[in-house]
Amino acid sequence: MDRPLRDAVDAACCVDRLGGRRGMAACEPLLSACARVGLRVGEFTMPPVDDRAEPLLFTPEQAAQLLGVKASWLRRKAAARAIPCTFLGKHLRFSRADLETIITAGEQSPRQRPHRLG
Repeated sequence: MDRPLRDAVDAACCVDRLGGRRGMAACEPLLSACARVGLRVGEFTMPPVDDRAEPLLFTPEQAAQLLGVKASWLRRKAAARAIPCTFLGKHLRFSRADLETIITAGEQSPRQRPHRLG
């Protein structure tokens, strides 16, 4: 999702959740971002929140299962700040973006075999 559309969706969520004058003031930066790209809140509706939806942040165990690695490996790399992660107090968590970055950083291009002559 491109940035202007994401801002518009965020504004719609903000208005929907907060509503009223005080809520609208809190949403003002996002609403102005929508106006800059020509979108008005109310032109679209957000889908209902699904209780079975993916969590916002994953525990090391959940992230390890998704990545196919050991949770201890994730903890060790996070403690060394070698991979992106989030600390909520002392609790280690991983966002979907963190997991995608970890995957992308580990990608390797295939090696070319030398061509044999003869």
